[in-house]
Amino acid sequence: MQYENFQAYVDDYRGHTVSEDRFFKLLPDLEEFCERVNSQPVLEASSLDQLVRQQMDVCLANDLPICVMASGGADSSFLLSMIRRHFRARRVFAIAAETKGNTQEIRSLQKLTNALGISAEIVVPDEKDLLGSLQAFVDSVGRPSHDVAQPLHNLLVRIALERFGQCVVVDGQYADTLMFANPQNTYFDLYRQSAWLADPIRKLAAAVWRRVNVTDYSKKGAVRAFMRSMPEVLCWICRISPTSRVQAHFSKLLTDFDALLVMQAAFYKVLLMEREADKYRVFPDVVSPFGFDELFIHAYQRPHEFNTLLKRKLPVWRYLFDHHPEIAAGLRRRSFEPT
Repeated sequence: MQYENFQAYVDDYRGHTVSEDRFFKLLPDLEEFCERVNSQPVLEASSLDQLVRQQMDVCLANDLPICVMASGGADSSFLLSMIRRHFRARRVFAIAAETKGNTQEIRSLQKLTNALGISAEIVVPDEKDLLGSLQAFVDSVGRPSHDVAQPLHNLLVRIALERFGQCVVVDGQYADTLMFANPQNTYFDLYRQSAWLADPIRKLAAAVWRRVNVTDYSKKGAVRAFMRSMPEVLCWICRISPTSRVQAHFSKLLTDFDALLVMQAAFYKVLLMEREADKYRVFPDVVSPFGFDELFIHAYQRPHEFNTLLKRKLPVWRYLFDHHPEIAAGLRRRSFEPT
């Protein structure tokens, strides 16, 4: 593997999709998971806090220091605070990367770590560091990572282990996906809710499509998706090659399960296993307290009509406003998160 610069790697893997063969290797787990969620009794856990605490008790059941990979965003701030409050006898550290676009979040993280009495290591990575981390992945796995965030993630893990010694490294991966709070959830629900407008929308989309710059991948995909069938939309959202065989299987799943369950389960069990699993191939001992199926089931069992979809992250924001109002008000929200 030779890339002249890191952007060349990002451009190379930006449009990576899951192949048909790979999809069908993962398919049994997808079908079994849909069946399990569909038949699962309503969970008795009273809150997101309780679910995450239970998971932390399982995955952090030792006496090692804890290093939390933090971004200064809502999810990692929630996780960092929960760990500090729940493991008072353990040494807790934080590590984060400062880039051109996250200065505000880093300032929020520093306020939080100061309030919690936690040491924070702020790393400013350069291109050489990222290319070195990518090369270490290639040397270990035999191919470039399918996840463009892997080089930075693994760089921070390596620095944390060098800086803090033997410790448990914890990240906040999967939070948005398992709480149904990714942009594709809002888009997918809007697509479903607007089914009665399908023909006018598709006609409008066709008109817009003719005027969209064909090199603009995101606009092109978003406009074309409204012109497609549900199986095609699922392939587009989950970045799966939309072959006729894959679409036929999605059509079958849609006859057996709720469309939202099929979409989110495919996103969780197929795309993340194909892409985000690469973050952990070199460092398999990194822990994510958000990465467990019960959190997915908890989110799915909550009402998921469109008018409640944007409220799925409210437990995180309420926790931060209750326990850390000094930073919560200043945290940057993405357009699909609640206010």
